[in-house]
Amino acid sequence: MMYTHIQDNDGNVICTNLPDDLIVEFNQCREEYESTMCPIRGIPKKHGKISLSSGSIYLCSYDKEITRKIFARHMHMCSELYASILSSRAILREHERKKIIRLEHNIETYHKKIQEELEEIIPLDTIKASNIWKEWLEIIKENVENDFKKTAVSLLHIIKNMKLIKAEIEVFDLFNTNVESLQIAPHPIHKVVNLAMQSFWIEFVQKSIEIKIGTSYDKVLIDYPSFSVVLGHIFDNAVKYACPNYPINISFEADRQFVYLTFDMTSVIVTVDELDKIYTEEYSGEYAVKAKMHGYGLGMYYVKKLTEMNEGTVDFIPSSTVIINYNGIPYTKNKIVIKLKRYLD
Repeated sequence: MMYTHIQDNDGNVICTNLPDDLIVEFNQCREEYESTMCPIRGIPKKHGKISLSSGSIYLCSYDKEITRKIFARHMHMCSELYASILSSRAILREHERKKIIRLEHNIETYHKKIQEELEEIIPLDTIKASNIWKEWLEIIKENVENDFKKTAVSLLHIIKNMKLIKAEIEVFDLFNTNVESLQIAPHPIHKVVNLAMQSFWIEFVQKSIEIKIGTSYDKVLIDYPSFSVVLGHIFDNAVKYACPNYPINISFEADRQFVYLTFDMTSVIVTVDELDKIYTEEYSGEYAVKAKMHGYGLGMYYVKKLTEMNEGTVDFIPSSTVIINYNGIPYTKNKIVIKLKRYLD
């Protein structure tokens, strides 16, 4: 048997099967190969250590059949393994770094939108000109009273962006935990959809998009926080990609096992070649990019992954028939169908 201990320069153990009582031998070994008597076990052994720029590799064997040549071959294989491990670790670290940068960027974007909406309600330049805080209250009160509608719209936008920040953090946490951490429980699907839609209602009104939602008394088995994120991304995409002045129909169907939630809308056309791509991370559709409507290419990626974590499926069903060209962008009838497990009392 060959004992192996690989450790980086920071003292982190990369991999090992070296017994605890032999760790001292790793620390004291200075030779690349040595045949000697083990001071701990009192029997002959071969051991050796090589130091690399990024760490050390130590091998030890009590097998009498292990020759210097065989030992060197094992050391060479371990060196290649270590290089491969370091490469994989670097890739993983870069991937994690990108995820954190993206999270920070997304949160900063939503924070900027919240700041802009606050400035619609609170004229910061006017407030900065005054050093008396009591005057600030009068300035804010006057602005709110002068245009209640504008204030209400800004507050609704702020609420939406605050929820999107919460969703970003929840998605980040969910993607870095086990599926077992989800709290799957029965929830009334109609209520869940309505609650998720509320934050986006004002933007649908501003685009003259009527939301027609059917009735349902069914309950589905979902983790409420994560599935709310699914719906949030669907509605966020609908705000961006649905054609103004055309309704969005939300319907519910059920069989013995499943509930089918369908979003039927006139939205930016998705070509057949893009059907698989829209579920991939950081992909935005051809016409969405052309119209400069696209975000970070994460919406449908999140929708699919989180729906599957809730033991459901999602299907995007496009139509190739152009209904209308709006600002040079073709729109068609598209459907999103989500299948969830039905809760039976």
